[in-house]
Amino acid sequence: MEKTVSKQAQKIGAALKYALAYVERDAAKAVASLDASMIEETWRVWLPAIAPKTFTAPFESFHAEFLDWYWALLSLRAGSETVPENLPLAGLLALGRGLGKSTILEAIALAEGAHIPRSFGVYISSTQDKAKEHLASIRDLIESSEIAEYYPGLANPRVGKFGNQRGWRAEAVYTDSGFGIVAASLEQGIRGLRDSEIRPTFILLDDIDERDDSPQIKQEKFDTIRFDALPMLAPFGVAIFAQNLIYSGSIMDDTLKRKLDWFHLRHAVGPVNTFQNDLEIEKVDGRPTIIAGTPNWARIDRPVAQDMLNKNGEESFWRECQNKTTPSSEKLVWKGFSETLHVITWEQFAAVFGRRKIPEHWYLYAGYDAGSTGPERHPAVFSVAAVAAENGKLAGDIFIIYEFVAEASETEDNMAKALIEDLAALCTHPKISEAASLVRQSYEPNTPEAAAWRLRSRAGAAMPFRVFHGSHEANSERKTFVMKWGLPIGAGKAGKTEGLSQLHFYLKPERKSHPFKLGLEGKPNIYLVVANDQLLVPRDRFGLARHRWEAANLKWDVKVTTRDVPTKFGDDATDAAKQYLQTFALQARPLTYHEKVHAAMSEPVRDMIEEAQSHGRGLSPEQEMWAVIERDRARKSIKSSVQRFDDFGRLIDR
Repeated sequence: MEKTVSKQAQKIGAALKYALAYVERDAAKAVASLDASMIEETWRVWLPAIAPKTFTAPFESFHAEFLDWYWALLSLRAGSETVPENLPLAGLLALGRGLGKSTILEAIALAEGAHIPRSFGVYISSTQDKAKEHLASIRDLIESSEIAEYYPGLANPRVGKFGNQRGWRAEAVYTDSGFGIVAASLEQGIRGLRDSEIRPTFILLDDIDERDDSPQIKQEKFDTIRFDALPMLAPFGVAIFAQNLIYSGSIMDDTLKRKLDWFHLRHAVGPVNTFQNDLEIEKVDGRPTIIAGTPNWARIDRPVAQDMLNKNGEESFWRECQNKTTPSSEKLVWKGFSETLHVITWEQFAAVFGRRKIPEHWYLYAGYDAGSTGPERHPAVFSVAAVAAENGKLAGDIFIIYEFVAEASETEDNMAKALIEDLAALCTHPKISEAASLVRQSYEPNTPEAAAWRLRSRAGAAMPFRVFHGSHEANSERKTFVMKWGLPIGAGKAGKTEGLSQLHFYLKPERKSHPFKLGLEGKPNIYLVVANDQLLVPRDRFGLARHRWEAANLKWDVKVTTRDVPTKFGDDATDAAKQYLQTFALQARPLTYHEKVHAAMSEPVRDMIEEAQSHGRGLSPEQEMWAVIERDRARKSIKSSVQRFDDFGRLIDR
């Protein structure tokens, strides 16, 4: 948990806790004779006083930890006092299903209206329907007899200048006290929401993440909140984000892990699971049954939780209630994938290979998966990998270096252009540089169209791909790349599982030290190389965002029981990579004859030659004599090995 509180705030918090002297079960009875000023000292009294039918169960420590922070902040703001710089104005509340996160947020909206004059809030959810549901709950609280007793102005709809009532609407509530709150959604847009000329004094984010969010949808949601919603806040306005984790890499998950550029100073509570870690679920009489477990809140006891389990199913229960967002390895297509093991930066690559680009003598492989609906469904995708040559370190290891995920309106021309120009920035191969130059020439304003297409065709044909396969059924798209751009895309194999056994083979780590990360054990044979600033949070094709999202989320299709087949949603980058992984076609560039001779020489002579070369000097006459003798021996050894191989081949032919 993160908490940074000034001495002033600590004093306020200590004062607010005087109500702990009350027994909570008696608090609701005691407040009947109190006026508003008397119940506002602490949330422990205030909440059951204004919503006795809602707040019936005792609060737990995680509720208290969050509400203590909020109430101290509310007291300062309500009294127009200065909020200390180190007291967070942002809160994170990550609670499992049934632990009251939305109920707390809805009550906070009411607290803002009751305590702060002319407060105005925006309640934001992923969809308008969800936002309106939360607003309806807030309206129910406002219409209660308790609010009418303690805050009459808050209970009455606002009436306009000419007698028109604007108070109660499906998307907004405005009260006579000057309080207003609007339901907004990320699907409809939220820029510029105001109550007349008042900027929002608080923003509540609830149910933002959805289980089927693609990387692009997640990024669009995040950008909408941080660029459109949060900048609307008035000075010293409060922003609170409540959410269970939903899936690995969700906005809440990444925010808690500080992977996202926002909520840097925040009060964070959670993730808190519905049950503690002693939860056990077993199949009894044909259905999943809770046989052991300690609830984290007495209100969600075992019968209540069992009812949730019966209705929602075991997988949903683990995800929604226990925040278990990472599927088991057996359910994932990229079995054994780990961001820690398999993702490296170009800086880490350079530390081993001495350069931040793919060397020109490495073989390149590419795959293409056709699609037309864009990143949210089934986009067209390029995937490109390089294989370390035999004359250097990590010979035969695979490095996925590039992806291109097309928008729904993206043409094959845009994809081909980006592929050639981007690879020129990632590789040192002279043919790729030449191809990128031809592409640039083809787009110059004075280049005739016929000449432009000839240049583009030459550019594609110059690309040094060892293998470039595409979807077998996408014959038309492949022909476009071949005929217009000269890219040698052939048809890959049609099987749904082609290339997957190879992927699993390369992903599985050996019991060796990681070559790129000091102190890490486990060496895979495939790596995803990403931009230095996208190691933690991938954003685009240079962070391999689509590959990494699919690696963490793509599961086997449970509808196919006869064999393991990936689901058809979110498998596009995987399908592109499968095109070059199938049949173990990826090969390291073999040693040249001279490299083979050098490798066959004895180690002392090799070291002698390499040391002289590293210092830029020649060998002495005596050293040169040793080198000549050793080279001659190495040549004879290589020739003998080749002869034995030929003899063995002839023996087999018989």
